[in-house]
Amino acid sequence: MATLTQDMKDMIGAQLNYLATADENGNPQVGPKGTMRVFDDHHLIYNEETGKQAWHNLQYSKKAAVATVDYKALKGFRFE
Repeated sequence: MATLTQDMKDMIGAQLNYLATADENGNPQVGPKGTMRVFDDHHLIYNEETGKQAWHNLQYSKKAAVATVDYKALKGFRFE
């Protein structure tokens, strides 16, 4: 992942972030992650509170995307 700017970090901390994954058959799954936060300048982390599909998909593929948006400012970011 690219280096996170301060603007990106601020938005991640202030908005509801969505995690997208896919299962072994390529079926997409997306859901809100209210615990998403910045770990360092290159990584995001979250607490997996349900332990269901997203967790399973991450164990399988190790690939994910995170989207966050400030609707009022009409600005957002996607991290892959």
